[in-house]
Amino acid sequence: RAEVMENFFFVEATASVQQTYYNPFGPTPPGLVNATDNRLTTSTYRVSPYIEGFLTNTIRYRLQNDNVWSNLGSSPIGDDRVYTNRLFGSIDRDPTPYGGGIDVDRPEYRFEDRSRTQLLELARVRAIYQPDPVWRFFVSGGYERNRFTLSEYGGSIYGLGFQWRPTERTRVDALWEHRFFGESYLFEFDHRTRLASFTLGASRNISSYPQE
Repeated sequence: RAEVMENFFFVEATASVQQTYYNPFGPTPPGLVNATDNRLTTSTYRVSPYIEGFLTNTIRYRLQNDNVWSNLGSSPIGDDRVYTNRLFGSIDRDPTPYGGGIDVDRPEYRFEDRSRTQLLELARVRAIYQPDPVWRFFVSGGYERNRFTLSEYGGSIYGLGFQWRPTERTRVDALWEHRFFGESYLFEFDHRTRLASFTLGASRNISSYPQE
């Protein structure tokens, strides 16, 4: 992570190479000595320039451009190399006790043969109410348009959720949203003690093959 311009312009870069198995029900030897057709080497390289800062003491912004190159190592479905470009921008106002925000998300996946692309576009507006440091409630609405290989989907989205912070060691986040595929949700619970930590999570959303 490099800070190109102080407190304004940053660049992050990551590289990851690992060996995994395409099918969990196929041959999965415990070591790497015996190679099988089910094993593949995946590599991912990411460069993400972004700017962020504050317009006022309570209003912050962020604009990010993720560039990801994925090599799926001769995977059985044939989509070995994928370039992912994700544009993300947001403006948020801290609740005092009312706040809100706007975010725009546009990930695009370009496959090696360049004959197929997948494009997702989403814009969302949020209203936030925080009566005290323990509770935070929000509602959201927006529009999405998605173009896949054989189909396109578009329409309005809307949702609601809350955050609960009863102590510094306990956290609960819950989100429900109506999307083009139906109901999307996220629930996370974390609690820490001196000797143990507990985590419970459940979610339903979409993901792409390069992400997996």
